[in-house]
Amino acid sequence: MNDLSIIMMVISILFLYMIFRDINKNKITLEYAKLWILIGFIMLFLSFSGEFTKWLGQALGFELLSNFLLVGAVLFLIIHSFIQAKQLSKNKIQITSLIQEVSLLKKEMKENQKEHDKTYLTDFLSDIENKQPKSDIQIKRAYEIYEEYTNLKGNSYVHSKWEELEKKGALK
Repeated sequence: MNDLSIIMMVISILFLYMIFRDINKNKITLEYAKLWILIGFIMLFLSFSGEFTKWLGQALGFELLSNFLLVGAVLFLIIHSFIQAKQLSKNKIQITSLIQEVSLLKKEMKENQKEHDKTYLTDFLSDIENKQPKSDIQIKRAYEIYEEYTNLKGNSYVHSKWEELEKKGALK
């Protein structure tokens, strides 16, 4: 075993160590690490079998081992880029779907909040019309809910009734 094989073996072991460490620290999922683990073991195998690699390169028509390794690396990068592009496209579709779902949920939440505010304000205004006493805190809270209801573009009945009672001084 020559010096280059020993250096290649050390680099391969360090490479595998980094991959497994990142898996343990949840920096990369096993799904994405499988390919890199395979590459690490191939590098380790090639560091032990220099003669086999030379023979394989010559059998495939490469005169120099460096040309064989370079073509192999380029093919690997092309395949890896294609796999990443597929995953990226899949993630984009999922993100678009999630954005649509979140938008619908936000809209539904606003509608539910508006309905809740409307019920509260209708009951509050009815109590005021029936001359039921309200504390300062209840009135302050009603003003807050009325402001929220206005921002949510609630119906005109509540607005007109609110303004009518406000003009009469019943909301003070």
